[in-house]
Amino acid sequence: MVFIWILATFYKAPSSNKEVASRKECVECHTDESPVWVQAWKRSSHANLDKIRNLKPTDPTFYKKGKLEDVEKNLRSHGKLAEGEQLKEVGCIDCHVEIGAKKKADHAKELRMPTADVCGTCHLQEFAERESERDTMIWPAGQWRMDVHHTRWTTKRT
Repeated sequence: MVFIWILATFYKAPSSNKEVASRKECVECHTDESPVWVQAWKRSSHANLDKIRNLKPTDPTFYKKGKLEDVEKNLRSHGKLAEGEQLKEVGCIDCHVEIGAKKKADHAKELRMPTADVCGTCHLQEFAERESERDTMIWPAGQWRMDVHHTRWTTKRT
């Protein structure tokens, strides 16, 4: 079963954001504003694509290399990546504004909280699996809850 954590379900953007920021400025500002999220990103696959490219077949996470190739192929088919071009990283601006955004983004006008379809732009297979399973996920009321502070799904203990 594929879970794509969807913040947009409960997120409301602060009205105080008046910033217009570049890809680099997003990370710099959020290092102060929301350091836990930035640190999580810095340790993630999204921020370390070269590490994935250099995985050896004996590494248990080698499958990620194929996933990255699939993502890049998909982005090329959408015209979001040039033929032969590789993603350097997936930063804040890619998910929260537009994939491959080169210009500065306006928090008030362009910022979005990614939804499953935004994730699906890159992660086509996972999105298709989610959509195919969506109507079959029937759990007893209150069995699952999202632990927002630790960003994981947990089962309620009774």
